[in-house]
Amino acid sequence: MTQIVDITQLLQAAQSTDANARQQAEAGLKQLELQPDSYLLSLAVHLGNEGNPVDTRRLAGAATLFTVL
Repeated sequence: MTQIVDITQLLQAAQSTDANARQQAEAGLKQLELQPDSYLLSLAVHLGNEGNPVDTRRLAGAATLFTVL
């Protein structure tokens, strides 16, 4: 069963100027990538929610493209 994960915090932390926070977020995103259906669904839901920050929506869109290519 595919599960939607709220990845907003991970996407925000992945853009942090704090190297430690960024590395932890990248590790979390890599863990999510191990379940491609959930990962892509979560990215799509995040991307489609206009209430989410623009910078994280852009990152979700880029991650979606890199995942499907």
